[in-house]
Amino acid sequence: ITLELGRISIERANIERRVAELDVFEEQLKVELVTVQQQEKAIANELVVKYGQGALNPETGIFTPQS
Repeated sequence: ITLELGRISIERANIERRVAELDVFEEQLKVELVTVQQQEKAIANELVVKYGQGALNPETGIFTPQS
């Protein structure tokens, strides 16, 4: 029984360590997501300044300016 309790304790410590690693990774991904969203917004703004408002058909690549 003592041996099993020791194994459980070690396994619990390993799981807690892994959860902590996942928490850090999750936070890094959230920061990266915000950065990518900011970059997307900046690119979209640059395109509006350069080409004006409109719609892009992703299948054909044709840009239709807004009237």
